[in-house]
Amino acid sequence: MTVAESWNLVAGGPSRANLRKGHLLEGPVVTVNRAIDIVERGIDVDFAAFSDGPGLAWRGLDLERHWRPGMILWVSAGVTQGTVKLPDGTKRGVPGPPYAKIWDQALPASVGFRLMPYGILKDEAAESGTRTAFTTFCAFHGILRFKPKAIRILCMDMAGSWVEGWTEETCHAYDMEKNGLDRWTHERRVMEREINKARSEGIRVEVMSPAPEVVSA
Repeated sequence: MTVAESWNLVAGGPSRANLRKGHLLEGPVVTVNRAIDIVERGIDVDFAAFSDGPGLAWRGLDLERHWRPGMILWVSAGVTQGTVKLPDGTKRGVPGPPYAKIWDQALPASVGFRLMPYGILKDEAAESGTRTAFTTFCAFHGILRFKPKAIRILCMDMAGSWVEGWTEETCHAYDMEKNGLDRWTHERRVMEREINKARSEGIRVEVMSPAPEVVSA
């Protein structure tokens, strides 16, 4: 594939159900997590991004069934996190194996992958605290590596559930109780900042949530 001027980034928002080929720019398509399922509607996916290990979305949601020959996975360049128990009974976080090693061991030889940018972000929904960079952020920066002139971000609705079988309200309540994370507020503010930065550097960034098709009588 030659270097393209225009790219598409398809997130996993609810408006994905309305996505059609005509919504896309001519150029590579990068999907975020479960958005890889757009291949079932005849949309070609060039790169599928995952910031977690293969045990979660890839296998946990059976997303591997959507892989097609030639599709490259973008996976996190980070390391997993584990814990050790100290003699006094307390626990301490320690680095685990790199995600790349885990993916390499989990994938058949026919599936290739490349490392994707990653990092730690300030929690934009709280006065203090940090969060691991989320997949849409990482994939957006993965595209920026190719110095595009235009990026169209689709289905980044910042709405809906993110655990299979749960409602958005249940997901939010669980995250607030466990992590104190207002996920969509945090991710929306981060992406607004990153998009504005890219635009200030001369990149045309479009954001689109496809609407349902209107069928005339």
